Amino acid sequence: MLKPTILAITLLVASVFAEDTRITYKLAKGQTVDEFCTAWSNECYKYVPKVQPGSEVGEYCEGGPKKGQVQAYCNAYAVTLYGSAVAKILHDKPA
Repeated sequence: MLKPTILAITLLVASVFAEDTRITYKLAKGQTVDEFCTAWSNECYKYVPKVQPGSEVGEYCEGGPKKGQVQAYCNAYAVTLYGSAVAKILHDKPA
């Protein structure tokens, strides 16, 4: 019989949601994966704070599934807290 802790951990791991947001791009003639990925990373870290200030930047870049390709993503991670708004609606106050 599984212990409750092991069962809980197993269920938690099984319920983790993952989404692959990588997009495959074609390298320019003569461009290396490292060159593309360096430029990608630099631009991502400049762009995201402009459009979503205060968010965390998440970027990744790697060689693609075929020669001459790369896979990359550039995301913004921001947490929006709604607890105070819900508490106000319910007329609740922090302890």
